[in-house]
Amino acid sequence: MPLAHFEYTEDALEFLNLAHAIMTDAYGRTVRVGLSFEETDEFEHLQKVLNRGRSSFENSFDEWERLGHRYKELHGKHEMARLEIISAEDHAR
Repeated sequence: MPLAHFEYTEDALEFLNLAHAIMTDAYGRTVRVGLSFEETDEFEHLQKVLNRGRSSFENSFDEWERLGHRYKELHGKHEMARLEIISAEDHAR
């Protein structure tokens, strides 16, 4: 199953699963841990756009900053949830 609207190789999905970075939501869709399907879609899109580099935004530094800020928000939310899962697993051992 694709992660939001983005396709990943089986190896990439296996890595993300082992890293506790993805999960299946209540509708059977693969999402980033801690993010809704819509937030996962936005996160993946922002990651793709921002990976193109600032030069792809020409003179729109404000837009680059806005998108970067939103990406950091979503990434932080995702990482906090991911680390909580890892911590809970560690405590269960």
